[in-house]
Amino acid sequence: MVTDRYVPSSLVLQALDGLDLPEIWSYNRYVMPAITFYLEEDPEVIAGRLAARESLTRLEQVGNPRQELELYRRAMAFLGGETWRQHVIDCQGKNPEQVVAGIVDLLDTDNRGQPIE
Repeated sequence: MVTDRYVPSSLVLQALDGLDLPEIWSYNRYVMPAITFYLEEDPEVIAGRLAARESLTRLEQVGNPRQELELYRRAMAFLGGETWRQHVIDCQGKNPEQVVAGIVDLLDTDNRGQPIE
């Protein structure tokens, strides 16, 4: 199954709405984890990209890139306690092809970081 940020985004968006992580988790705990990738970029770069947009999402209007990064890091720490397989991809200075290559490399490893044969 491939999803676009479902549980981690839920932990971030609902935290911005004032809910605490245990409550948010109670609504999401039955989603089966596979692997989650967190794509991280410099918050100033993200702020520049957002400033160039004509419209923003609710998250982009309520939060800011630094706050979002911190909330995603908290979500990652929380989900780590729930045995989710997670990886951070540092996107700074990388083009999309390099980011995808990093993800593919991680998909080719098991939970212990060993190559899958």
